[in-house]
Amino acid sequence: MLDGKIVALIPERTGPADGCAVLYESGKRVHFFCPVERYMKMVAIALGNNNRDCRKLFKGCRGTGVRFNDGSAFVQMKLAKEPPSFGYVRMEAILGILPDEEERGVIYLRHGLKVQTYWKAETASKHFSRVKKVLAIPRVEEVRVY
Repeated sequence: MLDGKIVALIPERTGPADGCAVLYESGKRVHFFCPVERYMKMVAIALGNNNRDCRKLFKGCRGTGVRFNDGSAFVQMKLAKEPPSFGYVRMEAILGILPDEEERGVIYLRHGLKVQTYWKAETASKHFSRVKKVLAIPRVEEVRVY
C-alpha cells in the first residue's frame, strides 16, 4: 500500500460517481473512484478476509467494524454529510475524540492527523467502545472524550 498504513477511508462525491479518499499515516490523501465499501472489500480480499464473518459478530449489522487477518481493525463512522456518508477509521490510530463548535466529534489520529465526524463526540465514543469490545482488540487504548 502507498505511504504506510491506511488510517481512514473517507467517502467523497466528486461529480456523478461515488468515490473515496484514502488517508495514509504519512498524511497523504489519495482519491479513488470507487465507493468506500468496494475499497474495503478489495482490501479484505487481498488479506484473505471474509467481511460476512465480521457481520455475524454484530448480529447482522453491516460494516460496524472490520478486523483483518493482519491484526488491523477498522470502525465505521459517519464521515460525510450526505450519502454515502459512512467511512472507516483504523482503530489503532485513534487517540481521542473531541467536540467542535457544533458539538460534532473530531477524531484525532496519530501523526497529527484528524478527521471530522458527523456524529456527536459522545455517540462516536460509545460506538468505538462497542466495536472495540465486540472485536476484542487488546492493544487499542481507551479513547478519550473531552
